[in-house]
Amino acid sequence: FDTQYESGRISSSSGLWRTSAFTLFNARCAIDVKWFTINAGCTNISDVNYSYTEGYPEEGRAMYAELCFNLKK
Repeated sequence: FDTQYESGRISSSSGLWRTSAFTLFNARCAIDVKWFTINAGCTNISDVNYSYTEGYPEEGRAMYAELCFNLKK
């Protein structure tokens, strides 16, 4: 698990627009199964609406999974 906190910041050339502070919670795990590794995770678990810069909102909750083949085993 990991947590990311970002404070509010001024995000426009005129100085009038300020982003809100936000906290993101992410989780991931990896499982080794013989010749394979299974990775899975979820980003922005709490589905927070957030933005780093004016007019560019970031994605909401996202889940992923991947299967990696290990050649060295």
